[in-house]
Amino acid sequence: MGVGLSCAGVFWAILSFLSLGAACVGFYLPYWLEGEIHLNGESIPTFIGVFRRCHYLRLSAHGDIEVVRECGRYETFFDIPSQWWQISTVTISAGCILLLFVSVAGIFSCCVQGVLSHTSAKVAGVLQFIAAKWEELVNDSPSDPVQLVARPGLGIANPEELSDARTKRFDPEEIPNE
Repeated sequence: MGVGLSCAGVFWAILSFLSLGAACVGFYLPYWLEGEIHLNGESIPTFIGVFRRCHYLRLSAHGDIEVVRECGRYETFFDIPSQWWQISTVTISAGCILLLFVSVAGIFSCCVQGVLSHTSAKVAGVLQFIAAKWEELVNDSPSDPVQLVARPGLGIANPEELSDARTKRFDPEEIPNE
């Protein structure tokens, strides 16, 4: 077994593997937007990400607004509050999968000669660059976090509605469709 990559190639493989971990952790954690819910005189911190959320509002079976004091993912893909966040979920997960294949091939090529040729290593680097620019282009679109409205099962409310959330009951007919 010989080393199949130069020092720069080994550095690239290790950096690709570390960036895979960072990208997956960043995708999974719900700390993209941070805010507070003021309900019954209590201030509750809330966190929202493209894939998960913590301490969120939801409509109870009786039509009352309640705070769910736990972290969880959205029940379905279409429960993700914005079309742009849905696109972000797809592109980030596709980027993580691509990065997984590239970083595993890079790590294997550190130990075994012939896994990556000089040309295929350049192609993998160019693919990583294109993926980063593509994600940057797609994620520059507005996510409209302020325009999110309460929807059954979603647990997200417009900030203006949070101040009187303990007394207001939502009628499904009043909730605007996207």
